Amino acid sequence: MAALSLQHVIRKRIIIVVALTLIVIIWFADKIDLPGLGILSRAGQVLFFVVIVIRLIHQTVRAKNVNARVIADSISGYLLVGVIYSLIVYSLARLHPDAYHFPEENNHAGQQAMSMMFYYTFVTYTSTGYGDIIPTLPGARSLATLISTTGQLYIAIIIAMLVGKFSSTVAKD
Repeated sequence: MAALSLQHVIRKRIIIVVALTLIVIIWFADKIDLPGLGILSRAGQVLFFVVIVIRLIHQTVRAKNVNARVIADSISGYLLVGVIYSLIVYSLARLHPDAYHFPEENNHAGQQAMSMMFYYTFVTYTSTGYGDIIPTLPGARSLATLISTTGQLYIAIIIAMLVGKFSSTVAKD
């Protein structure tokens, strides 16, 4: 949905080429198991998603009226920020295996580790905080604070902006 709503801002071909290139780099990094290439691929993913989120937020800010596209852009931006943080948390956990304390019954290899990081990030991002995965290093704790604060600020600012736009549209009618 995000790529579809960005067709007027960024050429669709560029998005597809960059996305496919990142997929190939990720696949290659996993097959060869080169840590440096893995970090590079995750940095590329973060940068790719940051550009898309900035464009989505920019489109939402510039929209004169609240419609389904503006709401979809806002939701897509929110979810993509969570994905960005998941990639950062995963990278931190790969660089510093003791950055997070996991429940003892879980095995954290490969794809399961990434899904645990997505789970942890979105639980933190929404400020739910179940406490089953705990940041143990100061950098991981600071990142958790940033994630939870960003999640709350995104919701507050975007919702306030959408309500303001909607109210001004209703007032004009």
